[in-house]
Amino acid sequence: ERDTVKLGMEEYLMHRANPGSAKLEIGRTYNGMSLMEMAKESIRLSGQNVRSMDRGRVVELAFQGTTDFPAVLANVFSKSLRMGYNAEPQTFKPFTKQSTIVDFKPVYRTQIGDVPTLRQIGPSGEIAYVKVTDAKETYALATYAQIFAINRQTLLNDDMEAFTRTPESQGRAAARMESDVVWGIITANAALGVDSVPLFHASHNNYTGAGTVINVANLGVARKALRVQTGLNGIGYLNLTPKFLIVPAALETVAQQYTVQTGIIVTQQSNINPIGPTLTVIPEPRLDANSATAWYLSADPGMIDTIEYAYLEGQEGVYMETRMGFEVDGMELKVREDFAAKALDFRGMYKNAGA
Repeated sequence: ERDTVKLGMEEYLMHRANPGSAKLEIGRTYNGMSLMEMAKESIRLSGQNVRSMDRGRVVELAFQGTTDFPAVLANVFSKSLRMGYNAEPQTFKPFTKQSTIVDFKPVYRTQIGDVPTLRQIGPSGEIAYVKVTDAKETYALATYAQIFAINRQTLLNDDMEAFTRTPESQGRAAARMESDVVWGIITANAALGVDSVPLFHASHNNYTGAGTVINVANLGVARKALRVQTGLNGIGYLNLTPKFLIVPAALETVAQQYTVQTGIIVTQQSNINPIGPTLTVIPEPRLDANSATAWYLSADPGMIDTIEYAYLEGQEGVYMETRMGFEVDGMELKVREDFAAKALDFRGMYKNAGA
């Protein structure tokens, strides 16, 4: 019975906070009940008499581990946290690669060099040895966390906003942190470990510093830059296909003009846009603060490593721990996430400074 009560209370609280997020089935029993009334029910099921108990004592017992009410609240907090985390827009995921790391030690992502083209064997029958080089990038997980509290006044006031909106906002904050880290790699243009050269640089053949606007001709130049990239040893062409056109919010409309199919009938060959239909526009407002004119192309991460982001194994995304407060008169909630990101290779992305 206690397990059924816990599930029913969780379902009703989630439905009450956001009717579209949870169907009301076993939670119908608690329809219309206040937080205080549910706390009393939890105390009653723990074997205590609540008939003559004052509200202050009810709140005190409700936050103690002798009842199931703290577990009910903790589950509601966790679900609300995850809802907020999933609801926050994250535009970096289509062109990046997800990974997991087992601990907080530095990890090494190795790139294997390309092998020379096979050579014809001469009359002597001698076969030449070849040397394969490699390179690596290194990074490690970092922990991000903060603590907030739900005090007993929230329960007394039947304040559902605090019980659900606060954890939801914490989830959104965690998702924003991930975006800040990943997009910070692009805007900071930090040097790669393999050659100590910035991610976007003329020597990497992936940067046009004398920027140009987005149009068919300049998209063609960018596409060629990805196509002619060579492997680690500079031998074979990678022939990368651009898939994403990444722009600041200021260029979103212009980018769509050259990528979104319309009903326009082209009568001149020179007006045909063969590149646009192959690209997906990714607008990101974090880019505007760095440059409102710069734009980027990226290959599919399935073709080549670009930027990798990682979580601690078994704890992907944000999670929450709760405890009864001592300094705080209520419950303390700790939101924590282990996360990191790193640019692994410059060959899969191109930057144009714009104009």
